[in-house]
Amino acid sequence: MRPQFNRKKRLHRKLMTVLSQMGVDDDMRHDMIWRYTGGRTASSRELTQSELEHLISRLEDDRENKVRRLRSTILEIATRTGIHDPNDWSKFNGFMLNRSVYKKPLPDYSYKELKDLLRQFKGIERSFARASKNPKNMSYWKKRGLEPSKN
Repeated sequence: MRPQFNRKKRLHRKLMTVLSQMGVDDDMRHDMIWRYTGGRTASSRELTQSELEHLISRLEDDRENKVRRLRSTILEIATRTGIHDPNDWSKFNGFMLNRSVYKKPLPDYSYKELKDLLRQFKGIERSFARASKNPKNMSYWKKRGLEPSKN
């Protein structure tokens, strides 16, 4: 086999992997390739090597930006609910290792896992919001940055 053909085949496999990790189905993939090539083709196998390289690079950049945004949103919710203190990561890291959906540090979560983690944190936030309406609950006092009286 020609080395260039092997490279193109590896790039094609990589493109399929990236698209799969992003949750892109066949119809979305064909539409994306159709738009990317300006209507020349809808088949990823008909992309040139340079097109494959460029498309993979764009998709990976896009995926990394989405991962960054998801992590940021999770940290915002964790800060609002008192799970994360911007000056002390130990409480947040402990939560992630012991109580998060996959029980691992935030940087180790894949894109798909981050979506599940975000769902968990949104649930925590909803629960926190409900509980923070009752003065008998600690969430009420945490939300206001106060300590309950010891009386």
